[in-house]
Amino acid sequence: MHSSARGRRVAEHRSRLLVSAATLLSQLTKDGTETMTLAGKKIAILIAPRGTEEPEFVRPKGAVEAAGAAVTVIGIETGKGQTNNSDPDPNGSYQIDNGVTGVSADDFDGLVIPGGCVGADKLRADDGITAAVRSFFEQQKPIGVICHGPWLLAEADVTSNAGPLNPSPRSAVIPKMLAARGSTRKW
Repeated sequence: MHSSARGRRVAEHRSRLLVSAATLLSQLTKDGTETMTLAGKKIAILIAPRGTEEPEFVRPKGAVEAAGAAVTVIGIETGKGQTNNSDPDPNGSYQIDNGVTGVSADDFDGLVIPGGCVGADKLRADDGITAAVRSFFEQQKPIGVICHGPWLLAEADVTSNAGPLNPSPRSAVIPKMLAARGSTRKW
């Protein structure tokens, strides 16, 4: 397949994922009409120090803000998060509002977990981030998860009744990898 055709397919797929995450979060409340709103809601969005996929961070953040929510960017620590395009290509730099140690799921109405192979891998390696994700699940708060973001769900061990995260031939490898890391997830 020609690379530009593949690029269009990937962009279309990401657009559908981003709309799905924004739709999920917008279902927190209705304003009495057919219009969904997040007015008055506080949503956290994660970003890695490096490697979060640019459109998977920027577009959901913008959609949630456009729906009226206050968005807080959460990272492993405060500073800047460097996004990427197509994983290896550096893109934008974004301010991290709070490090994970300075926040609680109690302070938010929902969470967005963007993807990016490099970024998701960095986030899931941090115990504070996985504990925060687990806390959102324990409190049954809505979570929008994009692309490689489900890695954090597996790492936080919150998918015990969800079945395979990726029903592909590789899904047979995931339980072995998680078991080797001490996960209690039931397959």
